[in-house]
Amino acid sequence: MERFVGTAQLIEFVPKLCGEKVRLPEEAMFLVANSLVTANKAASCAFNQRVAETRMATWILAKKLGAHNPMDFCKMKSLELEFGTNAEMLLKTAMKVLTQKPFSIAQVYLPVLIVDFNIY
Repeated sequence: MERFVGTAQLIEFVPKLCGEKVRLPEEAMFLVANSLVTANKAASCAFNQRVAETRMATWILAKKLGAHNPMDFCKMKSLELEFGTNAEMLLKTAMKVLTQKPFSIAQVYLPVLIVDFNIY
């Protein structure tokens, strides 16, 4: 097995499965723990729900930032790269745009697909 000292493997699933080595800061550490609690992920959608909610938030923020095709963005990092912003600015924007109450599917999907909308 090949060792990668000072690096980690970043695995991406979108738009296709790929992996790349990323350099870690010298002080980086990993803690691997086993909670001894089994989770049948096939029987639940909790993980997929979190991924879907994050993706929907990304679409809403992309639209707010002026993206013509918000659904082209899957991750917050892609917004940072495309719009020259950073995580702190995205957080401030999210706090203004995303409310504490849940959005309905119609409030997310339909406005993102329609060019002219305002959900906030």
